[in-house]
Amino acid sequence: MTRPLAALAAIALGFGCYSTGRVRFADHPELAGIRLASTADADAYEEISLVHSKVRGFRGCSELVVEALQNLASDSEALGGEVVRDVKFRGRWHWMGRTVCRTTPIGVSAEVRGFAARPRPVSVEPVSGEPAPVEPGEEVAPLEVAAIELPPDPPPFGSGSEAECLAWQAYMESELDTQAEEIRAQLVTARAERPDSPVVDDAWRSLDAQAASRLRFIETNSEACQAAARGD
Repeated sequence: MTRPLAALAAIALGFGCYSTGRVRFADHPELAGIRLASTADADAYEEISLVHSKVRGFRGCSELVVEALQNLASDSEALGGEVVRDVKFRGRWHWMGRTVCRTTPIGVSAEVRGFAARPRPVSVEPVSGEPAPVEPGEEVAPLEVAAIELPPDPPPFGSGSEAECLAWQAYMESELDTQAEEIRAQLVTARAERPDSPVVDDAWRSLDAQAASRLRFIETNSEACQAAARGD
């Protein structure tokens, strides 16, 4: 019984692993505006919208990464952006400032996002010396993000098998991934409806934080389960 469980755990944990792609930006002038994980000089730029791209196939990671970045640059240009800032690729669970791909049961995928931005116009002080009038902004209600509810199945403490602990971890991570993807699909729709709304960006950050918290819970319990199985 232990070997089938160990094999199942290995297969399940293998899905979603990431590999690194390589991009020679000098060979792709259309990607000159891409800024990997860059948030420097934030005051000098006006963020227009979050842009997102995902490509999948059975090609090499580097080729998929280039295509995903080209899509990102094209979407940003269509929105009036001159650069794409804070560009990150999705690893197994976290967004990373590196060009990576994910391995899935149906091939390799490269998913990337960033913020289309343009330089802020230079402000001109009023000649009279009086402060310019400030127009009241319209309050926008925050976008609610659905809670990720993990299955109530507890870790198999006392089973005497590390393989069962790993199988439990793989099962819980799969459930987490499924729910997070469903919520991301809803946020993609919200972004299409409100391309310039900051509340959608806040919702993305809220989802990322929630998924990271759930993942830490799973990993911590799995490690404790394995330690108990080894008798540590």
